[in-house]
Amino acid sequence: MSFEPSLAVKSHPVNYFVPNFGIDGQIKSTLENENLAEKITGHKWHWIDPKDRPKPHPVDYKVPQFGVDGDIKTSLGETAKAEKALKHTWTVVPKKDRPKPNPVDYPVPSFGEDPEIRDTINSETEAKTQVWTDRLSSQIGGTQAHAQIKTDAEIYRQKADKAAKEAAAAAAAAAAAEADA
Repeated sequence: MSFEPSLAVKSHPVNYFVPNFGIDGQIKSTLENENLAEKITGHKWHWIDPKDRPKPHPVDYKVPQFGVDGDIKTSLGETAKAEKALKHTWTVVPKKDRPKPNPVDYPVPSFGEDPEIRDTINSETEAKTQVWTDRLSSQIGGTQAHAQIKTDAEIYRQKADKAAKEAAAAAAAAAAAEADA
């Protein structure tokens, strides 16, 4: 089928200028990674066009049947011995006849943080604080350590308050954006 330019419908501009901004960043990164991998492995990768690749090995050829494999014979014999010794016959239940497994991926309600976990976290925080306080007291004295800890706590409280206000503002902005959508 040939294309006649005179019959073409001009629906959009053609032959327009396309700026060249250089190689794409992801392509450049991929080429750099390839070079690095070649240096690390000491192997140069050579791409071969699929039409130039060698033919694959033949498939769908006749496979001779030599009977049951020796390992399979041994396994079946050992199974028979075990069944005889245990006076129990092992039967394979076809998959379609097996009972349905317990359900998975069902919704699990969240009742919040477990109180024991919360207590453990609080206890850990208190222990860390006590160790830090004792260490600081031994280095600079009890009175100075108490004053330093009080100052640090106030700074952390101010930062936490600021972060909470910023989070509330962000949540309000998100809610407004969702309302506008």
